[in-house]
Amino acid sequence: MKHTILCALAILTACNSTTNTKQEMPTTVTADSVTVISPDSTAYSQPYDSTSIDGTTAATAINKVSFNGTLIVPPQNFASVTMLMGGIIRSVNLLPGNYVKKGTLLATLDNPDFISLQQTYLESQAQTEYLKSEYNRQLVLSKEEVASVKKLEQSKADYLSMKSKMEAAAAQLSLLGISTQSLLKNGIMPVLEIKAPVNGYIGKVKV
Repeated sequence: MKHTILCALAILTACNSTTNTKQEMPTTVTADSVTVISPDSTAYSQPYDSTSIDGTTAATAINKVSFNGTLIVPPQNFASVTMLMGGIIRSVNLLPGNYVKKGTLLATLDNPDFISLQQTYLESQAQTEYLKSEYNRQLVLSKEEVASVKKLEQSKADYLSMKSKMEAAAAQLSLLGISTQSLLKNGIMPVLEIKAPVNGYIGKVKV
């Protein structure tokens, strides 16, 4: 099954191999776009083994009859890589036509807000653990009638407020493709890494 990844930062054409017991479908990659013939495409009815395609000129020959055209890939075979956070591009490892595997580093982005977001999560995560412990302590004291109900309610409010702040920061990091577990283990990342979501070919670069 051939896939194409349409990107705002980079356009990739995903290429997951599928075995066909009779014929194997050819793939076309042109200079200014990525086009793929998929075995699932209903637009192509000619036998696969009678087709030849020039990857440079996009000229196609079927049964010795040549013509130029555009091969259209279904939307589900495109993946768009876009960033939800602005910044300064530090490096771009992209070139149209290059093949990349899922997880390959495409570019790195500098943004102080990204560092602040990671700091917010780490601080709120630590505070959440402390406030949870304090709330549980006040809960025990309240049951033993040692602490007042007011202190218990205040402790609960502080804990839930900080927990909400931590979860909000975690959700924002998740949208940027950052694992909170990795952040807790490895610490703050200085740059935002943009990686390929699937295997594919770079089609267009818009940075």
